[in-house]
Amino acid sequence: KSAGDERKIFLSRIPAAFNEESITRCLNEALGTDSVEDVALSEAKKEDDEGFENRIGDCKDGKEHRGFAFVTMVSVEKRDEAIKKGTVKGKVKESSKRKYTIYIRPIVRDDDEIDDLVGSH
Repeated sequence: KSAGDERKIFLSRIPAAFNEESITRCLNEALGTDSVEDVALSEAKKEDDEGFENRIGDCKDGKEHRGFAFVTMVSVEKRDEAIKKGTVKGKVKESSKRKYTIYIRPIVRDDDEIDDLVGSH
């Protein structure tokens, strides 16, 4: 396990318009200011995909992501709180009207954690 792994969560179904900043803001709004230490948004690899540019259109900052991210929370408590929530609703910008739902999952790396999540109720 690398440092901070026990504080990491996995976010999925992140809208294309979102970036690290939007994700951080959504989580901080849901879980309290300064809940997030780091956001690692999975960037799409342009060389993987012919016709990628045409399909996505021009992204403002030229960075596209694949709709998921790994987030390191400031504490294990914040991580657990985020996982209990299961989803977080947020806007691309403060001024946006539309809210999107982003899904929160634990990151499971070894069998012990799977047993904890599945078994012993």
